Amino acid sequence: MSILLYASSFLPLVLLTLFIHEMGHLLTARANNIRVSGFTIGIGKRIFTIHTGSTQVKITPETKILNPEAPPLEKGHSASAYIRQETDGTLTAIALLPRNHPPGLPYEHWETVRKHNSEHLQLTGRIKDKGQDHVTLADMAWTLKAFPLMAGVYLPEDPARNTKGLYNTTQWRRKILITLSGSAANLFLAILAITALAAFPITKVNTPTPVVAHVQPGSPAQQAGIMPGDRIVRVDKYTNPTPQEIRESLNKAIEQRRSLHIDLARGSRNISALIATNQNNGVLGFTIHWTQPQVTNQSSENDGFAKRFTSLGRIYIASFSTIVTTMRDQAHATEAVSGPLMGAYETARAIQYAGPKAWLIVLAVFNIGIAFLNLVPIPPLDGFRAVADAIQALRNDTPINPHLEQIMAMGGLAAIWVAAVYLLIHDIARLFG
Repeated sequence: MSILLYASSFLPLVLLTLFIHEMGHLLTARANNIRVSGFTIGIGKRIFTIHTGSTQVKITPETKILNPEAPPLEKGHSASAYIRQETDGTLTAIALLPRNHPPGLPYEHWETVRKHNSEHLQLTGRIKDKGQDHVTLADMAWTLKAFPLMAGVYLPEDPARNTKGLYNTTQWRRKILITLSGSAANLFLAILAITALAAFPITKVNTPTPVVAHVQPGSPAQQAGIMPGDRIVRVDKYTNPTPQEIRESLNKAIEQRRSLHIDLARGSRNISALIATNQNNGVLGFTIHWTQPQVTNQSSENDGFAKRFTSLGRIYIASFSTIVTTMRDQAHATEAVSGPLMGAYETARAIQYAGPKAWLIVLAVFNIGIAFLNLVPIPPLDGFRAVADAIQALRNDTPINPHLEQIMAMGGLAAIWVAAVYLLIHDIARLFG
């Protein structure tokens, strides 16, 4: 039960990471006077939406109502306004689309709506106030959906590029700043987590140890010299292995019909053993049990804050370098990445061994990973957006074709979903295979 409880702490970690990343985009956009229309965390079924903001839109006798069969617009109703910006900055509604249900929009009006979508800036929200010559829209939507796998900040764009204060009409320098601010926010959160760990260090760690409980006579384990009471220190590449890591190593050795390397501690002696896995149909002939957790000293309480912070920073830099090096090796690349299931498992393992402060360790690792992952130039990640902004700079501030960009973004999103499904299957295989 405690492991499930610890694993559940991975969900708020993901939510916090996504929130910080998108909040970096949002705050930078607003600091550059760029309009933001939505902030969403998750995908799937909508849990709730809160509308904020006060954008006043002028209504004239020429303003068209695109859904004349809908009830008259009143305070609290949903509506979309297709607008133009006057020379004095006033927003005037060319058309209003009431979104009250029932009834829905009649079929014969859809072509008009599509035309307006492709020609004018659209602002959508709840009507906060309504007068004879204006409506005030709460056009900033804060939404939480069922599955916290993705998040996004929505920056409205004017297809005609006539409205100031929009993402697609601003300079490329500001665009790149907004694009990179998400990863910068994640790195900032990681630094905060490392700072907290340096200020309140983890000094005690529980280290459950696997011990050989029984060795079958005549088995490959006995032939390799393994004896009951031996403490398992390392299995293949795993030091202080977990049950899942031991099982994974055994399965791989049996599948590849190779010897399994195990380092053991027998009293004060260290012993290395090679178990031949190609005998007895993969039955190795030993069982293990887990001793009571041993308490070890991980960091010195006498070290000052600066020394602990520097030490932690070096550890994270070295760990990231190791991951990058491993990813270059295609044979081990799949072992260097994991999905949400393994993330929850590793979070539970860290908290179980090192206590609640270990959550900060995982938080820092996760945010560093998300920060650099988003810089990969694959649509629709931030890295691709930054490349598109750089191309705009090389073309004298002329953006790339939005339809081509949309097609590329859809293709990249499909590739991300394929990768997500693969990681899910990979996690299940590692945890339960």
